[in-house]
Amino acid sequence: CWFHNLYDFDWTYRPSFDLRCIEYRACNADRTYERRMRFIQNSKYWCSYTHTNVSTYLPTSTYGKTHPEYYGTTFGTSQIQLCYTNEGCFEALVEAVCNRLAKYPNTEYCMLGQEDNWNYCKCDKCMAAIKKFGSLGGLELDFTNRVGAKVDEWLHQAFPGRKVTYVFFAYNSSLEPPVKEVRGGVFAKYHEDVYVYENTGVMLAPIGMDFGQGMHSSTNESTTITMDKWSWLFNNKNSFVWSYCIQSRSNFFHLPNFGVQREYYKYYEKIGTKMLYDQGCYQMNTPALQAMRTYISSKMMWNTGFEYYDLAYDFMRHYYGPAGDAMIEYLNFLVSYYNYLR
Repeated sequence: CWFHNLYDFDWTYRPSFDLRCIEYRACNADRTYERRMRFIQNSKYWCSYTHTNVSTYLPTSTYGKTHPEYYGTTFGTSQIQLCYTNEGCFEALVEAVCNRLAKYPNTEYCMLGQEDNWNYCKCDKCMAAIKKFGSLGGLELDFTNRVGAKVDEWLHQAFPGRKVTYVFFAYNSSLEPPVKEVRGGVFAKYHEDVYVYENTGVMLAPIGMDFGQGMHSSTNESTTITMDKWSWLFNNKNSFVWSYCIQSRSNFFHLPNFGVQREYYKYYEKIGTKMLYDQGCYQMNTPALQAMRTYISSKMMWNTGFEYYDLAYDFMRHYYGPAGDAMIEYLNFLVSYYNYLR
C-alpha cells in the first residue's frame, strides 16, 4: 500500500517553559496572533489567577459585615489583605477554593494571590508568625501549604486522580523567603517548621528588578539572591515567574531591555519555572518595535538557546522586507542611544 512508504515521524519536543504568556496589547487583543506566537490563555489552565484571596475568594462584600476578623488589621482600609492566622478565614477560604475547583473541573492550577498592595495584617498572631518564619513570605507559604493540603483531602474524594497546584505570590512585602544565607551561596531554613507541601507552587514576582539591566548586575544583586533562596527552598521545581517587560513610567516607550532579556529567561529555566508570564503594556499598543519584541519573547520562551540579536535581525529582514537593513540600522541606533542615556 502507498502508506507503507511514509516516514515514521514520532518525536517529542519540550519547550523551555510549559506555559508561556506575554502581556502586549497586540496579543491580548488578538487570540489568533496569540496562538501563532504559541502563547497561552491563563483561563485554560487556572481556576483563579493573579490577586485572588480577597477579590475572588473572600470578598468584603460577602464577608465584611459578618466576619471582619478575616481581614485582621487591614479591615476598614482601602487596601485589604487576609489575616493568615485566623482559623475562620482559613476554613472559609478552603471552602471557597473547593467550590471554585468544582466549577472549573479541568483546571490544574489555583492561584491564592495576595491583593496588589503592601498593607498586610499586623495583628499579634500574624506578627508572631512573621517573626517565627523570618518573613511575611514564610507565613504566606505556611498558609498556602495548609490550604492546599486541606483542599486535597476533599479533591481526592470529589475528583479522584485530579492534581492541582496551589500557587501563592512572592511579591511586594512577601518577596523575602523564610530562608537565611549561612555563608556565600549557602542557605538554610529560617525555622524548622518551614516546609513546602508537595502541591504548593510559588509565583516569583520581583517587581523591584531593573529589567533594563542584566539580572546579575550590581543593581539587581539583592533581588537575584532572594530568588535564589526561593528556588533553593522549592528545590528548583513548582516555580512560576511573573516577569516584567513594561515601561511603567510611559506607555509610549518600551522598556530598554534589548539584549538582556535572554539572561532572565535562562535563569527562569534554570530554577525549573513551569510558567513564564512577562507583563508588558496590555492597555494600548506601544510604538517602537512591538511586533519584534513579541516575536523574540515567543521564540526565547520556547527555547532559551536563541541569541537575542540573531532573532532581532532575522525578524527585521523578514518582517520589513526591502526595508529590513534600514530597520536593523535603526534598532542599533536605538540601543546605542539608550546605552548613552544610561
